[in-house]
Amino acid sequence: MCSDSLTINGDDTQLHQVLMNLVNNARDAVAGRENPTITVALEMFETDDPFIHRYSYFKRGRYAHLSVRDNGCGIPESHIEHLFEPFYTTKEIGKGTGLGLAMVFGAIKTHRGYVEVDSVEGEGSTFHIYLPLIEGARESDLPQASASIVGEGETILIADDDANVLETSCEVLKALGYRVLTAENGEQALELFRENAESIDLVISDLVMPVMGGHEAVQSMRQIKPDTKAIFATGYDSNGDAHLNGELVIKKPFVVEELSRLIRQVLGQ
Repeated sequence: MCSDSLTINGDDTQLHQVLMNLVNNARDAVAGRENPTITVALEMFETDDPFIHRYSYFKRGRYAHLSVRDNGCGIPESHIEHLFEPFYTTKEIGKGTGLGLAMVFGAIKTHRGYVEVDSVEGEGSTFHIYLPLIEGARESDLPQASASIVGEGETILIADDDANVLETSCEVLKALGYRVLTAENGEQALELFRENAESIDLVISDLVMPVMGGHEAVQSMRQIKPDTKAIFATGYDSNGDAHLNGELVIKKPFVVEELSRLIRQVLGQ
């Protein structure tokens, strides 16, 4: 138990999601172990010269150091550098996606903090979270952690024909506090919209899908509900698509923080 008084400037909802994601990943990592162990620890940490020499991008100072350690399967060295990339995963569809780590990275960066990973394949992993402490500064002088990226229970309909993208997007949106409806193509999305038009606050749709594309589907939705808000996702260059004039488009793969802020921007209009 940490006996130090550690005060940070942060958003409790985001930090709760960070901890839940790390613990859930640790749970998956120890599955099948004879003596599975997950340890969560909190301590005050102050950078010193050897630490700064190793991690030169850190700012000197005192931090709340949160660690989640497991004795699970560990992470291959070749995978570690990709861990926090959106949609990077070594898991099968239906068994998690790894997108939670991209969320962890985005949330901690929003708090002006750092994330580090120590892992040995076959022996386990430790995820380290460092959050700068408030020490003698006026709150108005501190960088503010944005709470605006967290949802308020709104309903989002998301459509994508890529099963992995659909699953990961659903997972991250739920973690951010949204209700989520999913569709595998534009026609399915339109049918779901007909059934739930009044409760759907936002549509996020891939542009290119079989059966019916995203833009066509949203145009049909707007015939039902003219003020339907939408964000289009695409892995292609959309600059030449004249029909997207005035529409909000986000490139895939997108940064979770970027998407979450865009969602709050649209829902706040």
